[in-house]
Amino acid sequence: MSRREDLVRDVLFAADGPIVGRVRIQKVFYLLNQLGLEGDFRFSYHHYGPYSEDLSQAIDRARYLDQSIKEIEKDTTDGRASYSIFELAK
Repeated sequence: MSRREDLVRDVLFAADGPIVGRVRIQKVFYLLNQLGLEGDFRFSYHHYGPYSEDLSQAIDRARYLDQSIKEIEKDTTDGRASYSIFELAK
């Protein structure tokens, strides 16, 4: 795995619990980037805040390369939306 995929795993480990939503994980990494995390993720403004295509690809690659990372897709109770939960497999 590359440095970016390792960072995804490390952040999920440090979170000590699931990170709910792709928007939230993007915001977590944006804030860590602002604090000096050296992930080389390029962010731009998007619909719900900062977004990095580099990060999105790193998350997907990390899920496929490291089976300890899982994404659970859930539907809301009203069926109008879905969201993802990212966590380390137990």
